[in-house]
Amino acid sequence: MTMKTKILIFCSVIIILFAGSYFYDIYSPFDFVEGNKSIIITIPQSVSAREIIKILKSNRIIRNEFITRVFLKITGWDSSLLAGEYEFFSPLSTKEVLKKVHLGEIKGIRITIPEGYTNVEIAELLASLKLVDKEKFVALSNKEEGFLFPDTYYFYKGISEQKIIDLMREQFNNIILPLAARKDKEINLDLRECVILASIVEKEANNDRKMVASVFLNRLRKKIKLESCVTVMYAIGRHKNSLYNNDLRIDSPYNTYLHYGLPPGPIGNPGRSALESVFNPAKSDFLFFVSRLDGTHEFSRTLQEHVTAKNKYKKISKKI
Repeated sequence: MTMKTKILIFCSVIIILFAGSYFYDIYSPFDFVEGNKSIIITIPQSVSAREIIKILKSNRIIRNEFITRVFLKITGWDSSLLAGEYEFFSPLSTKEVLKKVHLGEIKGIRITIPEGYTNVEIAELLASLKLVDKEKFVALSNKEEGFLFPDTYYFYKGISEQKIIDLMREQFNNIILPLAARKDKEINLDLRECVILASIVEKEANNDRKMVASVFLNRLRKKIKLESCVTVMYAIGRHKNSLYNNDLRIDSPYNTYLHYGLPPGPIGNPGRSALESVFNPAKSDFLFFVSRLDGTHEFSRTLQEHVTAKNKYKKISKKI
């Protein structure tokens, strides 16, 4: 047997052994936790594939670091592993583990952001779940008031404040921008102005929002002050069941009893329904509305009609 043949046989044996080890390590299920239980691992932001492999190996979720690196190179997944909190149920193969991290199948915390919440309220909700630092979230989202879309999200522990803001803004873009593109041509407001008005409609009405939106739009066209109670409450900084004359005189650019036009910014983050009501409001010539105390409103064209309606429902409220 020649030396060349011996070398060829030796190399063939090495390749066969490596191939066997490779397929075993990558595709064979691995019992990394006894009793078919699970283990939770956090992959930090901005770490390399090599560091992720070390985290997985230190938690005994994969068998061999080198073979895992080879697999990631072959698949191209080495540049697309995602940060987050993952729950792995034993047994799993190395491929199944890596696929989970590649696809970002995180163990998310389910959270619903209510429609109309301000950025501060969102920060408080997220901070109560230990997902963000409240002050940092408020500071970073300062210019995004109105554009953090209220929805149900799955956030993982360790996610950054900026990432949450980006995800919520992306959701706004995905859902609302197509609706904005189809808004009524008679609505002479840009997107930001529509969001500002929608944030008011969101807090003023649960039902008949399209009609409420038409009232505010009619007042804007006629250059009549909006006189919205919810803008005053935003200026005060808290909800009040009743506003008094002193409240209506509060010195704030958000006080629409004092200032004409829209306030300088949104007073919360409106949901889809409120935004749709502004993009495509009801057609009306109403200029006033008052609560019927049942979730709906009575609409009026003149101040005299409005005063009559207010007095009627004030008497009813006293009887309740």
